[in-house]
Amino acid sequence: MNRHLRGLIGEAPLPQHARVLDANGKDVGDVRSTVVSPRLGNIALAMIRREVAAGDRVFVQTPTGEIGATTQALPFPES
Repeated sequence: MNRHLRGLIGEAPLPQHARVLDANGKDVGDVRSTVVSPRLGNIALAMIRREVAAGDRVFVQTPTGEIGATTQALPFPES
């Protein structure tokens, strides 16, 4: 399988089912589930291509533009 489940920490609320792009604009995955965490803010679970490492910057496509996010290995950090 060339994709795995990763966390996303977004700069704004992340829409479910949105496409995830890498820094070069290449489609690398999609958002599966989103929530606003009291501890971590705007987070999501996404299926992301394996070549995108934890800590990489990605962009989530929305109808009004792109939202910056950082990939996160799961589980999310405790603090």
